[in-house]
Amino acid sequence: MTDSDRSAQEPGAQHPGAQHNGHGAPNGSADPSPRLFTYPGNHGVLADVRADVARWFTDHGFSADTTDRAMLLVSELCSNAVEAGPDHPIDVRLTRLAGFPLRAVIAVTNTTLGNVPPPSERWTPADPLAPRGRGLAIVDALSDQVRVDSSVPGRITVVADISN
Repeated sequence: MTDSDRSAQEPGAQHPGAQHNGHGAPNGSADPSPRLFTYPGNHGVLADVRADVARWFTDHGFSADTTDRAMLLVSELCSNAVEAGPDHPIDVRLTRLAGFPLRAVIAVTNTTLGNVPPPSERWTPADPLAPRGRGLAIVDALSDQVRVDSSVPGRITVVADISN
């Protein structure tokens, strides 16, 4: 059995779409090591992404409010990732930071087909009635800090810090 086979069978792997790598922390114990989930790049996995994030945040002792914010935040980021690189895998890395208050880092990495997020001052659509264009503004409102890393050609990572 390979490491990837073993990691896909870790507890919490309840759907075939995600492969899990890293270590978990049972019963809310501190675990600063990251947990990596990899999903197919399509909108059909968003419910699974939210469920995995909810389970991870709950298992690590975060409040229901923080868990709800994290689920919405990661849903927005993964939806953006699917649109930027359809059918390319999406990595979601969750890391609980040591100390109190409880803090976590959510990093979503995807392949981009030339679509790069705009600068933060343009994260709100110019037309408030526009049907799209609010994802990063929502992520910014739900998190303590957001960073966009496009230093690797063809890859985008959006990192959001969130605390209880």
